[in-house]
Amino acid sequence: MWINFLMVAVGGACGTLCRYGVSLLANRQVSSVITQSTENAGNAGASIAAGGVGGVAGVGGVDVGGGVSSGFPWATLVVNLLGCFLFGFIAEGIAERAHLRQTAQLLLLTGFMGAFTTFSTFGHETLSMMRQGQWGLMGVNVAIHNVFGLLMVGIGVWLAHTIWGRGA
Repeated sequence: MWINFLMVAVGGACGTLCRYGVSLLANRQVSSVITQSTENAGNAGASIAAGGVGGVAGVGGVDVGGGVSSGFPWATLVVNLLGCFLFGFIAEGIAERAHLRQTAQLLLLTGFMGAFTTFSTFGHETLSMMRQGQWGLMGVNVAIHNVFGLLMVGIGVWLAHTIWGRGA
């Protein structure tokens, strides 16, 4: 039984490090595109527009440095989309056809992918409902995760402000 926990822990550590690295790379690439757009703009109007896009292209929410940015969450988007692809590939292409042992599934899917992005699990489960023709259940799943997920973040923010004040 302890080997299962070890597989999840090792996979989780690797997934976390990969998420951090992919987030840094995504931020660097977006910044590079914005910088090139600004340098190649050639006029003040285009430079101002590219600067505006640069403000929007920063990592939104909690960035990889632990700070908060007001721009679009590009790194989170890249990690979530890449994670969904990898989860689908691993779950279908490897886990089911190659008949990996339970410990390998715990390492790759539960550990690595769980730490890399839980959004991939949500995507895989939702796709499974769709493939099984459970359209109503799929819609409820998507609605509940999104509506109540946002609600719970809001409640968490409110509670933090209530306990620790606005500087939290």
